[in-house]
Amino acid sequence: MKANRFAAVMGTGIVANAGVTLPVQLDGQRQAAAVVWAAASALMLLLAIHPKKADTRNGALPMAIMTVGAGALLAGRVWIGDAAAVALDAVLWSAGTAIGLATAGAALRRRPAAGPADPTSLLPVVPPLVSASTGALLLPHVPDAIRPGLLGACVVLFAAGLPVAACTLARVCRAPRTAPAVWIVLGPLGQSATAALLLGGATGHGTAALLFALPVLGAALLWGAGATMVTAAAVRRGLPFSIGWWSLTFPVGTVVTGVTGVAAQTGLAAAGWLAVALYAVLLAAWVTVAARSVTAGKSWRWRQQVEPRTASVW
Repeated sequence: MKANRFAAVMGTGIVANAGVTLPVQLDGQRQAAAVVWAAASALMLLLAIHPKKADTRNGALPMAIMTVGAGALLAGRVWIGDAAAVALDAVLWSAGTAIGLATAGAALRRRPAAGPADPTSLLPVVPPLVSASTGALLLPHVPDAIRPGLLGACVVLFAAGLPVAACTLARVCRAPRTAPAVWIVLGPLGQSATAALLLGGATGHGTAALLFALPVLGAALLWGAGATMVTAAAVRRGLPFSIGWWSLTFPVGTVVTGVTGVAAQTGLAAAGWLAVALYAVLLAAWVTVAARSVTAGKSWRWRQQVEPRTASVW
């Protein structure tokens, strides 16, 4: 499966969303996040106008839509107001969820190839987890009459999406570690932890959610350490720039939001500062990849396949 240009929308949007929810807020941070959200929105519109420029068949499209929608609620409301932000998020969440269910269903119907799966095979099956977490963010802002239905839908999406993502993840983890695709594995780990914590808070099962999220985030941090070594080895061997480098952004951002959720629930200062440190890593990765995307020139000609440069350290 090819990498997808909508990954740039996801990677840009998560920078805004994670920045707004961090436990440490600086002057101007929300305004800066709004600017980044606007950039993600503009890029998504550009890709929508030129659909031939991006593959719309895998899960990057619905995740991009829902990331921008959540960003409207978290960051964009500074500019467009609360009512418009809630309405926009509701529309984009509904559209993203519908498309995500279609891509996940198509992936389940497709007969998997023998042997380990490529990390990009995670893209079609993660959207239900994104729907669960972004829908939970929307819960406090919808009318009381709608809230139970939305909460139930989010719980079902999480319960249905988690085992599918876990089975796909198990196949992916047996594949050779290649950079930068190795970072995609962090996506379902961080997203499932984020969704569990948000839904746990909404349903009154925060302790159970925390018990689920902590080992998952621990595994994500360990995988991230290994992915860093794989990537460093590949860069030393001359890893070329490609659109696949956006794998360094959104998956890391989901770990940031997961750790932020732990900090919010436990009040642990260590968790809060870990979230800030991981956000600094995310921001550095985003600046690097975005700058390379611009300087590469004629961005629509980015190579869509990641070079098969393997640097396994496991």
